[in-house]
Amino acid sequence: MSSFTFGAPPPSPKFSLSEFNGCTIIVAVGGCHAARQTQYRIQPAVRGAVVVLNGDHAGEEFHDVLFFNSRVVRQLRGIPGQAIVGLVNVDKAAQDAVELLEATTDMVEYANQWAAANAGKVEGLIKTSVEAFVLAEQADAAQAPRPFQPPTQRVQAPPPPPPPLGPNFGKEQPPPLPSTDDDVPF
Repeated sequence: MSSFTFGAPPPSPKFSLSEFNGCTIIVAVGGCHAARQTQYRIQPAVRGAVVVLNGDHAGEEFHDVLFFNSRVVRQLRGIPGQAIVGLVNVDKAAQDAVELLEATTDMVEYANQWAAANAGKVEGLIKTSVEAFVLAEQADAAQAPRPFQPPTQRVQAPPPPPPPLGPNFGKEQPPPLPSTDDDVPF
């Protein structure tokens, strides 16, 4: 049996947070990518999952979504592996910027009721969101260009230094003369 390495699935293409203006949502945060390509530029993005709790899309779930809006990214990037409840707000005064407003106690109570009726669902969304984030990061690391490294060369020991040169280099030293007391001329 062979093993495969699967890449990260593409994010949900049908998700745009601005479509849920005025809705209460649960966001399960998988993690924050430092750099993700949008159609305009590279910027940070948060990967997660969303459950819509009210409005026309109540009960809909969106798995493996990317949040690019800078306000939402700032709100979510510090809480990987957690879930929050928020109210989607499209700020018309700020060029339709999307943000998550803090949920009221009634919204949190409703989210808790939904979580109780769907036991284990929030934990499952968190788990799959973290797994999708990790897979995407691994895929990015595998595809990242590696820094240039020159080819390795065989390292040879340097040649020994040349021997000192002199008039007797390479010649045998004459044997020592025998020493006798008779050889002293006087």
